[in-house]
Amino acid sequence: MEKGFYKSLFEDIPPPPPSALGFKPSNLSARQAEAHRLSQLMSEKKPFCFLRMGDMDLAYLLAAQEGKLSEYQEDENRVSGTLHYGSPGIGLNYATRLQNAFTYGDYVDFHERLYPMEHWLPRLNLLRPEHLYRNPNWETSYLSLTWLEYEFKQYCEGCRVGIAGAEARLLELLTKEPSWQEAAKPFWPSQAEVYFHQIREDGRNLDRNLDLIKEDLVQFIQHNQLDTLFLSLGVGQKFFAMNSQENRIFVLLTLAQCCGH
Repeated sequence: MEKGFYKSLFEDIPPPPPSALGFKPSNLSARQAEAHRLSQLMSEKKPFCFLRMGDMDLAYLLAAQEGKLSEYQEDENRVSGTLHYGSPGIGLNYATRLQNAFTYGDYVDFHERLYPMEHWLPRLNLLRPEHLYRNPNWETSYLSLTWLEYEFKQYCEGCRVGIAGAEARLLELLTKEPSWQEAAKPFWPSQAEVYFHQIREDGRNLDRNLDLIKEDLVQFIQHNQLDTLFLSLGVGQKFFAMNSQENRIFVLLTLAQCCGH
């Protein structure tokens, strides 16, 4: 096909705003309050799993829902460090697992602030149990940035924390730099034991390695007796949501924001 499913989703929606994140939220106090509520949930309800739905996740779910997954494989073999393409890097056989992750994840941030999420979300049929949590509204979506700024340090103090991702080694090296340590003082925990895990093949060949990465993470968690795992792996990270339930940990799936991406 000349045009994949991902690109077709843009045909009947308004053009993007100047920033893909839309207008800057005006109610910082509401965002801080929701970030603090998330920290309380994380502390009180272990195991606990936080998921942020991205546009690739949503497009993949919509393709599965509408029977058009075969149209969602465009550009899957392209590689770019600066441009994204219309493929999440996983095959056609993961739709049910992705659906289950967002159906049963303890807290889902639906990221309405990100263009074009607020235009696509009404099309998604996702029946989450009523006792689970989500961001209350557009103003409190994309909550991870606020949580990392105001809650991350305090939450991690005194904990055994694991950080895993394709950029984990880079962050580990940065934490050893005196200039970084000084700049990060307001945000980085000083009384936490932090362990780093570089994802297999640096996150490449995700479709082939997904379950092997899961096994690697289980060993990483158990070997270091982690309280909390922070994982950054694009669409692939959502498939570990239920694994976090098995290992009694919390997973924040937007660590790339902490690394400055």
